[in-house]
Amino acid sequence: MTIPLPPPVGPGEVRVANVFVDYHGDGANADIFPVEETADEASTQTTPGRIPNTLAKIRAGRPVKMVCWGDSVTAGGDAGTPSTRYPAVFEKRLKAKYPDAPIEVETIAVGGSHSRQWLWPDRFPGRPGCDWQRIAEARPDLVTIEFVNDASLSPEQVDEVYGEILGRLEALQAEVILITSHFTMPSMMGFRSLREPERRPYVLALRKFAESRGLALADATARWEHLFKEGIPYVTLLRNGINHPDDRGHAMFADELMGCFE
Repeated sequence: MTIPLPPPVGPGEVRVANVFVDYHGDGANADIFPVEETADEASTQTTPGRIPNTLAKIRAGRPVKMVCWGDSVTAGGDAGTPSTRYPAVFEKRLKAKYPDAPIEVETIAVGGSHSRQWLWPDRFPGRPGCDWQRIAEARPDLVTIEFVNDASLSPEQVDEVYGEILGRLEALQAEVILITSHFTMPSMMGFRSLREPERRPYVLALRKFAESRGLALADATARWEHLFKEGIPYVTLLRNGINHPDDRGHAMFADELMGCFE
């Protein structure tokens, strides 16, 4: 009941708005979400062309190994089926786009984890399975990184932590795509309405970090920012009502990742 789909549009009908009654409300007040724009009109900071080595291997028909690294979302938390988890959707779309390239996508993720637990498990214990060696031993050509659980990082910590990650990936000769986070429940975002823009310092700093280093960015956050203009209250994409996207949210991660392969 927390993830209602917009009602279907019948023959001859045009959707002009959706009426939303919050699951956690008392039903007395409904909210109107006019359909102002389409999903294709969302403006994101997703960057094509910043993974030249990976693209060169793919276009040459050489084997490419990719790792999707992250937390419970990357692990597929609350996706409808294993095939609708964003790493699986991403892999399927890649193979359809590049049918002649041997592409392997491996998921390495631990629910509830944040990036520092993988880098420095002695300093940040508590999540079994968080071990950087798992990334290194996979010998990836490319690593995608999604950590909604890094949302508490300050801009200074983003520079420190992601600078360390970048150094370790460079030692592996692996390229990277940074993924900005989806939205979580309003109280976690500090929102008073479902129409507010992203303001988490972590996400804003991650965008700046990617731009300053010339790194590939899959800006999933921007898609969630845009949902209200599509007539969709973003909370209806949170399958657990807290921080796990439904299949539509997983597909948006794959959409933005594919934008890096243009």
